[in-house]
Amino acid sequence: YYRLAVLPLTVPPLRERQEDIPLLVRHFLAKSSARHNRSLPSASPEILKFLVQQPWAGNVRELENLIERLVVTSAGSVIHMEKLVGQGNGGGGLPEKNLKSIGKSARQDAERLRILDALREANGDRTRTARILKISRSSLYNKLRDYQIS
Repeated sequence: YYRLAVLPLTVPPLRERQEDIPLLVRHFLAKSSARHNRSLPSASPEILKFLVQQPWAGNVRELENLIERLVVTSAGSVIHMEKLVGQGNGGGGLPEKNLKSIGKSARQDAERLRILDALREANGDRTRTARILKISRSSLYNKLRDYQIS
């Protein structure tokens, strides 16, 4: 600590560095897509504008978590505003979901993708898919039903 305290660095909060947000978004898109083996999506201009206007109380970590959730839950090559903002607020506010439901949603989306990948790897053989996922066949069938995978 004492060696680090010689040269204190003050980094202003993200809300005071709005010009950094588009660069950080691109960085986190690349990082998250590589982590989840997804193709690199781009953020639409309206999303970038929206993100720049947010207060970011959680600073960079909050932005990184949001981008990771968008990468996991998005299917296309461009992330659009409707993926970010809840349906009822007309695009003018923060997502309507609370943090628990966001985490649950991202986990479910990631689990669904993992099941689909395992099914592809097993060429549709459900017994082998269950083995790949290290779950019982009945658990696999329940998850297939829950996620409406046929």
